[in-house]
Amino acid sequence: MSRRVRVMLWMLGVPAAVSGVAAGCANAEEQWHETTPSLEDGGVVPTVPDDAAVVPEDPDGDAPDVLEPTRACSYDHWCPTPLPKSVESPKKYDLRAVWVAPNHEAFAASYGGDVLAWDGVAWKEIYADGPRFLRIWGASTTELWLVTETQRLFRGTKNAANVWSFAEVPTPGPVSTVWGASASEVWASGAGLFRWNGEAAAEPWTEVTPPTTLSDVIVGGRIYSLWGTGPNDFWGSGAQWSAPCFDCDGPQRALLVRWDPNAPATELDAGVEPVADGGASARRGAWKAVALDPRGNIDFYQAKASGSAGGQAQVMCRDRYCLQTLHAMPVDGSPDELSFSVFPVVMVADRAVNAIWGSRPDDVWLVGKQGSVSHFDGTAWSVSRITNTDTPIARPMYSVHGITDGTQSDVWVVGNNITLHRTVTQ
Repeated sequence: MSRRVRVMLWMLGVPAAVSGVAAGCANAEEQWHETTPSLEDGGVVPTVPDDAAVVPEDPDGDAPDVLEPTRACSYDHWCPTPLPKSVESPKKYDLRAVWVAPNHEAFAASYGGDVLAWDGVAWKEIYADGPRFLRIWGASTTELWLVTETQRLFRGTKNAANVWSFAEVPTPGPVSTVWGASASEVWASGAGLFRWNGEAAAEPWTEVTPPTTLSDVIVGGRIYSLWGTGPNDFWGSGAQWSAPCFDCDGPQRALLVRWDPNAPATELDAGVEPVADGGASARRGAWKAVALDPRGNIDFYQAKASGSAGGQAQVMCRDRYCLQTLHAMPVDGSPDELSFSVFPVVMVADRAVNAIWGSRPDDVWLVGKQGSVSHFDGTAWSVSRITNTDTPIARPMYSVHGITDGTQSDVWVVGNNITLHRTVTQ
């Protein structure tokens, strides 16, 4: 088995109530399906629309825009939004991550070190020429957390004068993702799992050992992806080893953990291990290991940026290239016991998945290479049309995130010098 962690896991559900904003596109009616997915492998593979032909990818974003901001939205209600432009110094934004706040404000981070904010009308640059960003999460519309390509953590805050400032936040070790259950419950993970105690604390971070599910685990587990919408909907995924060291070859299994905000932090499975001396943290909360697919091994591959909403279901890539998704539903409403169904993935380009997010079990989105955007409606995956012409968009799509209040779905997709917004009435 490879030394690299094979983990790719995401989750979906229902976020907090929000008010509707239509960013330049008319609302559209959608009929949502309440069908229960089949447990059978394979199934009927949905067809790719004729107007979703594969074209060579344009990683540099040099191809002309297929959708101009002044034109209508696509057939599936994707609307382009203009990025900031400067005549004196033209800039392209290779956007790698997006996060949407409950009030519909959106924030995006670029590989070029820029951070953009959407205020409902336009994108604005709030930070420029920083390190290469790959992840973003917001504790609020005035506090952002970002992870860089070199596995460093940055924090941005906005003051009363609406001025943003960004600075690096040292961590006990390299981190690959950051997420939180609230502004006071922020976690970063990578070489370790770290809980933020606040900048005023004597020790800003507490290191926590993740719980595991294997009886023969020797060195424990690591968490490589975090996501959620609140204290009762906060998850992590990673791997656990039956090997003498993290870098050694040996049996590896996927690891899924769920945050229990009401559990005492001193519980055995909480694994509280402060970075410095001083005893276990008095703060409540503990991570709980969740049993995965009982039918056999799930060979995951490197956790990706994730999004979730509501805890109704989890969606995992069943294989390295995400040719199938494994949909896990709570049994009798308990998130600690799951039932599974398998569905074949349909995208414009094979082996293309970069990110996944969903508002509920019948409303899930995958994005990836060559302008790939696909939707799961509770029954099957299908390609979503993001242009209003016969010419596909060849640029990679890197991130998807959104919010919904049960009556309106507000979703953003970002990629190489492109942002797409979809607001529909459900």
